[in-house]
Amino acid sequence: MPTFQELFRCMMEFLKLEKIEVSGISGNILSGQIVQIFAEFNDFNTNLQQKNYDALDPESNTFFEDYATFKEHVTNWEKRLATIVCQNFDECSSTEGAFKLIEMFGTLLDRPLISENFTPKYTTLVKMVNQELDTTKQIFDDHQNAVQTSTKTEEGQYKPIKVSLVDKNMPPVAGLLKWSQELRERIQSPVVQLKKINHG
Repeated sequence: MPTFQELFRCMMEFLKLEKIEVSGISGNILSGQIVQIFAEFNDFNTNLQQKNYDALDPESNTFFEDYATFKEHVTNWEKRLATIVCQNFDECSSTEGAFKLIEMFGTLLDRPLISENFTPKYTTLVKMVNQELDTTKQIFDDHQNAVQTSTKTEEGQYKPIKVSLVDKNMPPVAGLLKWSQELRERIQSPVVQLKKINHG
């Protein structure tokens, strides 16, 4: 029974490849490789479904031979997918892109060989989130301090003034509120998404 469960679980996982299309510098190339893997899986799946033997017949080993062949293919597909997802992750220029990639592949990332290769990337992702938080704090600090400059008075003297970093095209209060909301969303989004990932 575990053999059948693993077979169907694996098939359900690889069926997800049909809807995966990655972006990035090598997006088109990597997406093409995913399409190729899915085509190979689909061909094998179709051939398996056309078999007319009784998989539950204890006197027949045909099913188990086909299953062994299937596992060999799965190993090959997982290795290739691991290379694809790791390369695409390395090309992500933002936490938003990295989280989108993880969400897109979903539980495929838990496949043994893919997980083995991709798990170290979660450490990189945490560093990316921390960098995002540091950048946001720096933006906040810059605004708090504002930009010190000066202006010439009617008496010909210069006096210091502070230039706000908030959008000058908006009223001061509305601009500050919008700016504060954008900073909050910038912080909350990656933290919330990171908490959804169940990896140590």
